[in-house]
Amino acid sequence: MPGPSDLPRPSSPAEPDGEAAASAADLRARLMGLGELSTCKSYYPELKRRIAEQDRFRALLDQSSDVILLVDGASGRVVDVTGSPGMLGIGRERLVGRHMDELLTVGGGSRLRRALVRGGGRVPLDCDKARLVVDGRSAPLLEANVSVVASAGQKYAVIALRDVTFQVEAREEVERAKADLERRVAERTRELTAANLMLRDAVEMHKAAEERYRMAKEQAEDANRAKSEFLSVVSHELRTPLTAVRGFAQIIAKQLERDAFPLLPEGDPRVGRAMEHTRENLQIIDLESRRLTGLINDLLDFSKLESGHVEFARVPVEVGRVLERAAQATESLFREAGVPLRLAVAPDLPPVSGDADRLMQVMVNLLSNAVKFTAEGEVRCEAWAGRGHVLVVVADSGPGIPEELQERIFEKFVQAGDPLTGRPKGTGLGLAISRQIVERHGGHIWVESRLGEGSSFCFLLPATQGKTANGRPPSRSEP
Repeated sequence: MPGPSDLPRPSSPAEPDGEAAASAADLRARLMGLGELSTCKSYYPELKRRIAEQDRFRALLDQSSDVILLVDGASGRVVDVTGSPGMLGIGRERLVGRHMDELLTVGGGSRLRRALVRGGGRVPLDCDKARLVVDGRSAPLLEANVSVVASAGQKYAVIALRDVTFQVEAREEVERAKADLERRVAERTRELTAANLMLRDAVEMHKAAEERYRMAKEQAEDANRAKSEFLSVVSHELRTPLTAVRGFAQIIAKQLERDAFPLLPEGDPRVGRAMEHTRENLQIIDLESRRLTGLINDLLDFSKLESGHVEFARVPVEVGRVLERAAQATESLFREAGVPLRLAVAPDLPPVSGDADRLMQVMVNLLSNAVKFTAEGEVRCEAWAGRGHVLVVVADSGPGIPEELQERIFEKFVQAGDPLTGRPKGTGLGLAISRQIVERHGGHIWVESRLGEGSSFCFLLPATQGKTANGRPPSRSEP
């Protein structure tokens, strides 16, 4: 590698590029002792070619985006500069001849000396403790690639300085992002840990609640079995004396009419009143024993239905036939009340799948309730099919049911009562039993009523065929 005296010096900034090149060529020729007469010497063309190559090489180096310093290994001073010194904010003339210790901080100089001892390497000058400083002003963040070369028995250090500001900023941004990510991961980990603890506590609470529910369910089942057994025992124990009371009341009534009353003197008003009172009292005993028997039967039925101990038959059932049987069973009630029953069943009703006796029980309950609350007018029982269902409606002309009771009336022991006396007219279990039976058949039961306009109790049952009735009452729309 040529020594400092062999390298061309930079042209003056005031000279044009062409003139500067010519002046440099003349200067080199004079330095080598070449005049006009020397151009014919045999070594001149080779020397000229090499000088041209050196100029081209220098021009290429000056196009580099890096700054390349040539430093004398003995003195430590900059002997030449190529590349883009403008990156440092100064010109070549302010760098040439400067000692490297003047241009580096203590940390940067220490790094550079270690690289020179090793024979070269990469020296990062990208922090405040290791920076290149020119005239008290810090240069951009740099990275120096150092190589040690020898020329003409002298060592030189070739230092290529590259601006790494963008890379350092990117690295710092990555570090900041990494730190932020680690912070967020730590926060999220703490949140997940807390959530996991809460979830574990919730699972433990859920397990404890499940255990309490299981125990409560077992207690409820035990209580339900005890209730069913109690009702069964009590009902059987009550039925025997009730049957005896009713039977003896009927026997006494017959014996009095047959043996005692004919022997009493006729025409005595006190005797007549006593006879009437006796007849009425015996009738009350008979009616109340019947009512108590019905209450016991309803309690047993509802208890069995509620506990699911009742088995339902699943056979095709003709709804029209069930309605006819229910009308026959309640005929005496309508006759005693003087209320007519109108039965209207559409022809060709499709059958339903279920238990005919239980559906009969529903119809008897609905018809019995209707006649109880109908003082005048009539009771209508209608049935027809549509949209895969059979609809049955029992409508009366009674006083109606208040709106606030229309949902609750299907609950156990809830009754509408007599609007004149305020006293209930039944056990309050008939509609609750009816709802249980209808729902066990996959149906739905409800009431439509207005005060003073009567009530209509309706229930739907799924038909076993998609067949629709040919006829229906004109006053009803298809369900």
